[in-house]
Amino acid sequence: MSERIYHPPSVKGTSTPDVVVSHREGSDFSLLKQRRFLRNGDSYIGRGPGLAVFVDGCCLDNGTPNARAGMGVYFGPGSPHNISRPLGGNGPKTNQRAEIRAAVLALGKVYRLLRFGDLCTSHLAIISDSAHVVNSMTKWVEKWRNNGYISARGERVVNARDLMELDGITRNLEDMGVAVRFWRVDREYNGEADELARDGARCA
Repeated sequence: MSERIYHPPSVKGTSTPDVVVSHREGSDFSLLKQRRFLRNGDSYIGRGPGLAVFVDGCCLDNGTPNARAGMGVYFGPGSPHNISRPLGGNGPKTNQRAEIRAAVLALGKVYRLLRFGDLCTSHLAIISDSAHVVNSMTKWVEKWRNNGYISARGERVVNARDLMELDGITRNLEDMGVAVRFWRVDREYNGEADELARDGARCA
């Protein structure tokens, strides 16, 4: 599933979200910049049609009976689509699961926006500082599909049901013609989603 990996363009030698993602004032969405080519062969970096969504999960008192987890989804500054929510349900309250569920939440939101005509895009980058989330959807998921989500140790993959749901909504968007990509970034570039996730955990 290497085609699901997002490869950002280089802007003056830099490929970090602070230069690749464009937060346009007055817009509810953040857009990806892309390299555009001119007829004379020159190129430049301009705003593209792709949507950028930052996701994160947080767990306060992780690993204890009092753990409280939250999810954050960041579409852009002041966007009405930004989400801060506690991780509910009967599943475990862990940081890793909150990160997976945040990605599910983001993709589900994009899916609904597309279905109701409130968004038009053919490219989507889910931006996360979780190597586990990104690797799961870009390196491991195809093998898991084929072996019933069994790990190399012969055990059930941790959070298998959540990962199946994440893969499922990703495939639904792909069936709609949306190229879904996952981009793993350093934590310092995911501060807004992290704060939304922390707020969600505090409300749990």
